[in-house]
Amino acid sequence: MGKLEREIRKRMKQSAEPYEVWAQKHSDELAKIAAKQESRSVDVGGAAKAKRRIPNFAWLIGAGIVLLTLVLTISILLSRNASQTQIPSQPQIPDLSFGDESVAAVPMTEEEADELIAQMKYLGDLENKHGTKFIHHEDNSIVMVLVSGELETVNDFYLIEARIVYNDNFIFLDKWEYDELKEEAVIGDTEVHYQAKGTDEFGLNIFLAVTQTDTEKVFWKVSCIEGLFDEWLEETFS
Repeated sequence: MGKLEREIRKRMKQSAEPYEVWAQKHSDELAKIAAKQESRSVDVGGAAKAKRRIPNFAWLIGAGIVLLTLVLTISILLSRNASQTQIPSQPQIPDLSFGDESVAAVPMTEEEADELIAQMKYLGDLENKHGTKFIHHEDNSIVMVLVSGELETVNDFYLIEARIVYNDNFIFLDKWEYDELKEEAVIGDTEVHYQAKGTDEFGLNIFLAVTQTDTEKVFWKVSCIEGLFDEWLEETFS
């Protein structure tokens, strides 16, 4: 080793100072470095914790929205019910109608038939006539009378059925056929609603008609050979 080299090593040893002395001189710089490292570790850990907490916050937010929607819906429904005007219930009207099962068909005596025809002169021209009265089981009242007979004119021959109804609550079997008769005529003081209904199995022309007065309502079934319904109207009501 040369003299120059020994001199350099000697100076290096003399210039080197202990670590404690060096650390004390540079304490501020070392503190800053330590603070930066700690800050980085905290940021990384905090971010991880925040990521883990996000699902919990999302669940809470979703539950809050559902609860708020439910509360608003209930409030709206309650307010609507409170604002609606209460309409008092109307009493139900009892159905007093009854049909053929509630009545008994009883043949009329000759005296009863004559008395009825005397009151209803438009039945006076019928031949081979007979009558049946229908009596309500509940109070034994006569709710309808059926008069059948024949009428022969110069131009036609008629089979007549006249149902004289005294109780509007009685719905006889064929009453629906008389609904909404389309034709109308006035003969004398009698207003007649009627309609042709084709022919029956014997080829007779069928007409249905309804007349009404202050005391009774009559449902007519007129069967004729030539179909001259107008002639029957004139013969019966003029």
